[in-house]
Amino acid sequence: MIATKELIAEAKKLAHDNYESWGQYIVECYEDSELAESLKDFDSLDEWVEVRISIANIYEEREAFYD
Repeated sequence: MIATKELIAEAKKLAHDNYESWGQYIVECYEDSELAESLKDFDSLDEWVEVRISIANIYEEREAFYD
């Protein structure tokens, strides 16, 4: 995907709207340039979100294991 300003804004909004489930890392840690780099590896925003959700689920499972 080409990471336009509009696409970056949409990705940031999705991350903000889903802050509690998967967006926190994006909101808190990613600068626009890093987000653009991440987005360019995907064919669609939906695909990027699916991967973000998968990563969040893995992180949650690992946290639960160590608690």
